[in-house]
Amino acid sequence: MSDGRVWWIRAPLRAGQTPSPQRGKRKPLLCPIGSHEHRRRLSPDDGEPDANMSGLSRRFRVGITKGGDVGDMGNAMAFANRIPTQDSSKPTTHTSHKTTCTTKKKKKKDILAMAVTKYWTSPTKEYQKKIKIIQDSDEPAINFPLILQPAREEVSKEAILQQARALGAQPNDKTLKSPIRQLLDANGGAIHFKGLPLKSAEDFSEFMFALAGSGPHAWTPHEHTGMEVLRRPQANNVLTANEGPPSHFIGWHNEYAVSPVHPHYLALYCKIAPASGGETSVCNSIALYDRLQKDAPGFLEGCAKKGLVYQIPHNAEQVGGIVGGNGLYKDSAFGPKAGETLPETEEGKRAMVEGKMLKLARQGGWHEGIDKSDEKLPVWQRRGFDWTWQDNGDLDVVHRVAGTRQHPTLNQPAIFNTLQAMSTRYTNAVANDTFEPPFTFKKEDGTEGVSIPPHFAGLEKDEPIPREWLQKMDEWQHELESSIIWDSGDVLLVDNFAAQHARWAWEGDRKVMASFWDQPGVEGKPITA
Repeated sequence: MSDGRVWWIRAPLRAGQTPSPQRGKRKPLLCPIGSHEHRRRLSPDDGEPDANMSGLSRRFRVGITKGGDVGDMGNAMAFANRIPTQDSSKPTTHTSHKTTCTTKKKKKKDILAMAVTKYWTSPTKEYQKKIKIIQDSDEPAINFPLILQPAREEVSKEAILQQARALGAQPNDKTLKSPIRQLLDANGGAIHFKGLPLKSAEDFSEFMFALAGSGPHAWTPHEHTGMEVLRRPQANNVLTANEGPPSHFIGWHNEYAVSPVHPHYLALYCKIAPASGGETSVCNSIALYDRLQKDAPGFLEGCAKKGLVYQIPHNAEQVGGIVGGNGLYKDSAFGPKAGETLPETEEGKRAMVEGKMLKLARQGGWHEGIDKSDEKLPVWQRRGFDWTWQDNGDLDVVHRVAGTRQHPTLNQPAIFNTLQAMSTRYTNAVANDTFEPPFTFKKEDGTEGVSIPPHFAGLEKDEPIPREWLQKMDEWQHELESSIIWDSGDVLLVDNFAAQHARWAWEGDRKVMASFWDQPGVEGKPITA
């Protein structure tokens, strides 16, 4: 749709903020994406972390002393275990959480304390951001993301796997709240594990299967469907990360939010750290919703009642080295799954693909007999999916999905989208000033180009999202984000319903792998009102 140029737009500084000094001098207002120098990162806004917390959120109340002893955890344990009952189709009202500590809770927190703090420490790093998830609440600020590393400098892989199992779901668990789940809930939905003796994709796979736990609430490998991103298998449930060019910034997004089928958790493993740049940024989705509730309430209403539109291009054949590139007939896209066979005729192949697309739309809530005039249903659900076959066999699929979801264990409303990542539509629309129809602009060679901005779903015709709302989201993403610096062996664990992630451009070698997981009973339901 665009002329192929990729731009990164600097969001204006908010009051009282300055560019981070370690990132160098400020760049011009508008610049094409190249190396990591061509982006802005705001400095932390709340001073130094509380030394008494040793980097762990005070909502979790784990104080680690030099001897590794555990402090009072009462407040945060009650917060992390709070699962109120509420209609998930409507966003909750944020409240502060005042808690009490019963004997039963104290027993649970002691077990968790032993699992977490006897073995792990939580240092603070410059790249952490001190934020309040809910701005106008009594909850304390947290250092985001949480950092965990072994207390001893030299540890064996076997010891790490044993401790990972202690954090994961246990066979006798009666709730969804394993230690790792509670840590994610209390610390913004992202944990950066450092100092791990993981040397290969196989080591990473073993670590993740240990962390997944066992029993009825154990995590299970995510099964991809309808995916256009090329990911090459590296080990059991370990894939390559996005193979888009190093010069490209991939904006903030919840993993595969374009689809009704998306992972609940993702983990990234760094085998080779880049020489320069290449940080992975994380931004809390609940905090982002909270800020936009004040600054752009119309955007949130549109995300719920209308929904978002994503045009997903699928190549007939696999193509490497681009942001997409997955082959249309791969099992992770719309090809045959285990036990199925690919039809021999072109008509048969297309019928199989279209059947799988309709199944995906049904999983999102659409069905063939849906009443498009039923105003009680959101527009995205009434409209469903569209698709267009190209002459060369490629396929363009238009997904319409909810743009906000209710967090499954915290029961808080959260942004759930990939508006910043899909084909850089927002940044290209800013660069080319194409927020109004017909979305055309003049290229440098004098020819006409097209750059389509993000859209809300419409009953008959999809609608451009107002520029000022997208700009507000972009500003808050820049303000809330924390860009983690990779070392070899690191693992970043992300709750996909609680945090977005992004990738900055880099120079030199960088090898990061990904692992995607689901958990029975954990699903962020769409907010529809």
